[in-house]
Amino acid sequence: MATTEPPPDGDLDRGPAIMAVTALALRLYGRRLVKGFGVDDYIMAFTILLFIIMVAFAQHLAVIGAARHVYYLTTTQQLQVVKYEWIAQTFGVLGFATSKTSVALQIRRILGPNSRRTRWLLWLIISLTYTIYGIDYIFSFVQCTPPRAI
Repeated sequence: MATTEPPPDGDLDRGPAIMAVTALALRLYGRRLVKGFGVDDYIMAFTILLFIIMVAFAQHLAVIGAARHVYYLTTTQQLQVVKYEWIAQTFGVLGFATSKTSVALQIRRILGPNSRRTRWLLWLIISLTYTIYGIDYIFSFVQCTPPRAI
């Protein structure tokens, strides 16, 4: 009985990524059918792009040893892991902010212009989301002296 070698890429699960892209494609297709394409849809498409970039960095991190104990990494590998983790984190946090914005704009579009209090509340939530994201972004990069050392 002949044995077969495992595939060179290993056991990769692309299911969640395929499901997310399929859900977005169906959403955009449905909006196109009813000619109801809005700003929230563009923002959600941008969010998916940000998360795809973040996942690409996460996969690269796994390849260079981010999931291994620091004891087994060389100093060069540790520096690479930290560098790419900072980059991936930037795309991830921005992705979370834009996804929340898209949902808030979709709720606003569903409720219509009649609910003034709700409209102001949603804009407040969007503003707070980006304020918190901005603070997180600034603190992430100024905690190291000099910041270019990251």
